[in-house]
Amino acid sequence: MNMKKRSNDRLLGYVIGESKPHEGVFLAIKPPLLGEYIELRYDKYHVIGLVQSSISGSIILDEKMPASDIGKIIDLLKIDNRSIYYKGYFRILGEVENLRIPPMPPPPGTEVYKADSETLSRVFSPEGSQWCRIGTLIRNPDVEVRIDLNKIVQRHLAIIAMTGMGKSNLVALLSKEIGRRRGTVIIFDYHGEYRELKVDNEAPNIIEPKINPRNLTWSELSRILGVRAGAKNQELIVRICKSKADETKERSFLDVFTQCIKTEALKTSRSEMRDAAQAVLDLVEANRFFFKNLLDDNVKDVIEQIVLSKINIVDLTGLTFAQIDAIVSHWLHKILEERKKAVWAVKSSGINYKGLVHPVMIFLEEAHIYLSTNRDTLSRYRAELIVREGRKFGVGLGVVSQRPRGLDPDIMSQIGSWAIMRIIQPEDQMFISRVSEYMTEELVSQLPSLNVGEAIIVGQWTRVPAIVRIDHVTEKISGVDIDPVAEWLGKTLR
Repeated sequence: MNMKKRSNDRLLGYVIGESKPHEGVFLAIKPPLLGEYIELRYDKYHVIGLVQSSISGSIILDEKMPASDIGKIIDLLKIDNRSIYYKGYFRILGEVENLRIPPMPPPPGTEVYKADSETLSRVFSPEGSQWCRIGTLIRNPDVEVRIDLNKIVQRHLAIIAMTGMGKSNLVALLSKEIGRRRGTVIIFDYHGEYRELKVDNEAPNIIEPKINPRNLTWSELSRILGVRAGAKNQELIVRICKSKADETKERSFLDVFTQCIKTEALKTSRSEMRDAAQAVLDLVEANRFFFKNLLDDNVKDVIEQIVLSKINIVDLTGLTFAQIDAIVSHWLHKILEERKKAVWAVKSSGINYKGLVHPVMIFLEEAHIYLSTNRDTLSRYRAELIVREGRKFGVGLGVVSQRPRGLDPDIMSQIGSWAIMRIIQPEDQMFISRVSEYMTEELVSQLPSLNVGEAIIVGQWTRVPAIVRIDHVTEKISGVDIDPVAEWLGKTLR
């Protein structure tokens, strides 16, 4: 009797009209909730579905009714509301056991129930070391949502949201979970938000963005110096003088490089080359103090600075856009090449290779800045190689951005897992819908209604789409908004 009562309490309505194996409509007893999970049993199938749209209507009130009559009818409806109806449009996510779409649709009259916690847990809380908790279902807070960490390395990840909606919190949460499994994480920290992030009270490895200039490509050095992309004569000067400085190991790179520029300016007979050399020399002299902090002849190669089985933070604060582009490009290139060497070494001879001996997860904060569709950046080319080849060599890329429409669509279309938080700009919504095969029109329509810390999770890292309240990472406090009034009133900053 109790079981029957509980079942009746969960009854939402009945399938009506025409349905398909993957979608249908039900007439509801009460207004269905957007994003609510449902279950249906018909023939031999037990399926789970998601309410993607909810509407209410009246068989009496319609848009053609004179306004003078509406008030009288509304008074009657307050007494007897049987003329009001509710409909829910649902998408079938698959059978509960295997999540395969059944070959036949639910017939009219099929009972639609609110999915119970036991059913939802079987779908959203699978067991296994690759599955980690990231939060709970918004409509069912007693159900834990777990994602597959293997998939974000194998097929990459996008974390998209407006400012302040919780992107960095999710990066922190995932980084901690990877760290707990002795995985290696590299975060390119644009705003200095992650320095306090710990795994089991162990501080992260903070890496200053210093680079040995002899390890840079000439194009990367050009960006760091501030040479404008496409300034061919200036780039030629950089290329010539970098080659000269690379060969002269007994003196400072910057000193040899500077002397070479002066020599090139004196020996050329072409005025445009003299002007180009002088322009590069002006950039070097104007920023010499800054370059001494960024370029270091004695600094270790970037691969040697990475600590395996830890969270590594590359602190990009205080750098210009061009310098960040060059540094990120250099790191991405080095990491991918090192992982190729590691994999090939093991496959060819089974030797105990030293270096990046296991997979790496990289997070690019503010990725729209250097993976832009509107700028020809060095980082974009390196990132495109990783999303194409990284899965074969264990290099995962996490693209984190508040401005998705500014991201390169070729890169984003190859990303297999998505966490999308509140997005209200129609252009951003259209971009997400266009590049992600997992975001339906109905899911996109829910993005403006999400609150801080809530996300739609789709793609290969989750068994079915989930609308999730993300767990809060308590020690990541540096990304929290400043309280100007408290500071004006003289309250002590934490």
